[in-house]
Amino acid sequence: MAGKYRSKGSKTSLFLIELIISVFFFSLAGVVCVRLFLYASGISRDASDLSHAVRIAQNAAESFLGAEGAPEEASLLFLYSMDAPSEIYTAYEDSLRTGKEPGSLLLSFDKEWNLTEAAADTGAKAQGSYYVLLDYSGDDTERYAEGELSMLRIEAGRTSPASVLYELPVTYYTGQCPALQAQEIGEDTPAAEDARK
Repeated sequence: MAGKYRSKGSKTSLFLIELIISVFFFSLAGVVCVRLFLYASGISRDASDLSHAVRIAQNAAESFLGAEGAPEEASLLFLYSMDAPSEIYTAYEDSLRTGKEPGSLLLSFDKEWNLTEAAADTGAKAQGSYYVLLDYSGDDTERYAEGELSMLRIEAGRTSPASVLYELPVTYYTGQCPALQAQEIGEDTPAAEDARK
């Protein structure tokens, strides 16, 4: 009789060990699945942030080109196109009336990429979750073959943790090609002859 009980006890302990091993593998698989879902969620958030940053940067670039490279008009056009609240728009217009040349425009956005604040000060810090910086202070007066090159650097990123999501340099040539200028004047220069061909 003692042998019967031993074999029954060993079967029970074998079943318990098998059950513990199964629970361990299922919990390990559960941890891996949760980590994969968290990783996918992070990738989705990063892709969404990049999409918003690119859309806003392209909007700023189009405003800059539409304003023919003029920083004040480009910033006002960009704020208008972003449906900026009237207090933000008015505050930026007031800062332009001080007579200072706008070196940059810093826009702050909340977690949903809604515009919350705009500052014309180069030393300002973004207050929201995201920011977009329009920096006109580059080489915006660089001469380019009798014309002028107006430049804008657009930077979009997160404020916490601080990281740049997207950068876009934009240039606008405000002058005219020397060959076309010579053609309008009627000069026969090698460049004008090439332009006619």
